[in-house]
Amino acid sequence: MKNIVIVFLISLFLSSLALSQPNKEIPKYLLTNPITLMDYGIDSLNRSLNRISQVKGFENIVVSSIFREGKNEFELKVNSLGNAEKTVEDAKFNCKRSINNIRELLGVNPTTGKPYSGHSSNFGAFFESYNVIGEPKDMRLELDKMVSIIGFFSIEETNTFIQCSGYLLSSTVEIREPRNHIKH
Repeated sequence: MKNIVIVFLISLFLSSLALSQPNKEIPKYLLTNPITLMDYGIDSLNRSLNRISQVKGFENIVVSSIFREGKNEFELKVNSLGNAEKTVEDAKFNCKRSINNIRELLGVNPTTGKPYSGHSSNFGAFFESYNVIGEPKDMRLELDKMVSIIGFFSIEETNTFIQCSGYLLSSTVEIREPRNHIKH
């Protein structure tokens, strides 16, 4: 009986040692699995854009970005998380204000539509690499031209929503008149 207990304790000790050894394949996998500058840039951009929710009055705003390959365009989407604005005018005002806040966050003067730096916005910085070999000429300037911002804001009084849009390097915001929500 005593021998069985000793064998059991030894096997328990050895199995716990085996379980505590880290899997060496995981770091190897993480170190060899490539990530593209597009993946990294979109992820970093989304984290930065969601800082807009820290601006007073925008606590319920979510901003996300995607790249539309067919259009060769980055689309930044602003949504009010289903929190309806009271009136059409409130929705228009906040939609326009959201687009202009995103422009400012990315280093563009919303009044002039020009980068504060005089050269390019901060948008391109999300897609830069430390290895500039092979980087297209004027990449940051070209990326700025590929950015559109679209906002969707619900309106409580009419049970509709408005859509507003503008380009990063622009001072204008186009606002479409209220439309009915899509019913599922």
